Amino acid sequence: MALVPCQVLRVAILLSYCSILCNYKAIEMPSHQTYGGSWKFLTFIDLVIQAVFFGICVLTDLSSLLTRGSGNQEQERQLKKLISLRDWMLAVLAFPVGVFVVAVFWIIYAYDREMIYPKLLDNFIPGWLNHGMHTTVLPFILIEMRTSHHAYPSRSSGLAAICTFSVGYILWDKEYQRRTRFKGEEHDFGCTYMDFEVCLRCIEHCFINFSETKERSGLRHRFVKFPCIGFRHEAVNINELIIRECTI
Repeated sequence: MALVPCQVLRVAILLSYCSILCNYKAIEMPSHQTYGGSWKFLTFIDLVIQAVFFGICVLTDLSSLLTRGSGNQEQERQLKKLISLRDWMLAVLAFPVGVFVVAVFWIIYAYDREMIYPKLLDNFIPGWLNHGMHTTVLPFILIEMRTSHHAYPSRSSGLAAICTFSVGYILWDKEYQRRTRFKGEEHDFGCTYMDFEVCLRCIEHCFINFSETKERSGLRHRFVKFPCIGFRHEAVNINELIIRECTI
């Protein structure tokens, strides 16, 4: 039995993301008043992704507790779909985008902070909020991976999903550039299209390969208490599934 149940950790992480988002939106910065507002920053998009992901995790935990022992086939089917959505979002959005944001931000920050986080922003964003946006994302997602079971998608579907996200972000970047060029505003995006898409695809590819390698070699038992539950690999009894989800 874990010292702190994973359900409690998920609620705490979700509340922390809600606090970070509320505090960030409350800051009055000139860039928030321009076209696109906060949505032109990949950091903000990542925060929304993480908040939505952990919201789904909390919803899954509540559904598991309510469904446990009920014997309702429809509720069990809905729970399976919810767990599949949670695992899919972790593999194709929460993990690769979170790792990309943290790694790229601090690498560029160490090289030349003026390129990505000018000292002027210290007058608007407190240090704790900066770390909440650019540091805690990685340990939070690693905690989730360490304390819970996840069935990862196939390599082809995972790469297709992350490529769709990358193309969508690039198209949004293009639209933002077109609008700001017309209005004479400064362009805010920091990384090139090719760097963004290639990095995300590499992270996703390594993540899925690593998860598949752990399944084949049995290393997953070293990282989580129970083997990963994969609906596409084996038929799992819903009562066993609920017990495993609720007794970490």
